[in-house]
Parts: sequence; structure tokens; C-alpha cells
Amino acid sequence: MRGVGNLLTQIAACCRPVPHESIVGFITRGKGVSVHRADCGNVLSLPDHERERLVDVNWGEAPASLYRVGIRILAYDRVGLLRDVSTLLSSQDVDVVAVNTLSDPVERTADMSIELHIGDVAELATVMDRLRQLRNVQRVERTS
Repeated sequence: MRGVGNLLTQIAACCRPVPHESIVGFITRGKGVSVHRADCGNVLSLPDHERERLVDVNWGEAPASLYRVGIRILAYDRVGLLRDVSTLLSSQDVDVVAVNTLSDPVERTADMSIELHIGDVAELATVMDRLRQLRNVQRVERTS
């Protein structure tokens, strides 16, 4: 991360920015700089007196790392849906670190929350676009 000198930095858990997304730093009390997505709700709702603690930061030329990102998939439920999602993620070499799937038998829908390790925002966009192309998938959105 550039723009924060020798200060301790941490990725904000509320929005979990990934490389190449627009980011902003927030000088915390005692924990260095917390790096948020520029569109993070917590940053956008800061009171005026707290805004003076925002600092410009950028990704710089950091070594390759993986970042934890949450996505949500809403789909019409069907046999093999979870298998197809898993196969697609595996074919993209994406590490899945958590999955929670809820099916509604009355509405015949599936609501999947998945946590992934992603290298950058371009990889995330590709994965989300490919998930949207799966049969019965209605919506794919980022949760964090």
C-alpha cells in the first residue's frame, strides 16, 4: 500500500477491498490505517468531524496476495446447482473458504453465500460474470 508511509495498515473487514479498486485510508485510534473501498458505507457515512482522519492511499506495486471476498448468488433451485457453482469456481482456480446455502422449497429458490480468496478486482469480475451465466442463476452480487 502506498500513501501511508511506515504506518501499520489493515484491510477493513466491513468492505474488504481488493487490488485495483478505488480505496481510501482511515487513521484509526491505535491501529494504524484501515483501508476501505472508496464506496464503503462506513466511510460514506462518517460524520464531518471524523472525515479529517481520511487519507489518500493506493495499491502501489504490492506483491501478489489473496483477499477474502464475499459473494451472494440467488437462483432458482435445481438438482446440481451447487455442483455447477463449485465446478465453475474450481475451473477458475478460485479458493472457496466458506459456503452457506439455503433452499426455499416453496419458492424453489436457492440463496448461496460464498467466501472466496481473490487476487484482484478483475478476477472477481470474471468469476461473477461466469457465475451469472450458469443456468437458473438470477443474481450474483458482492457482499463484502
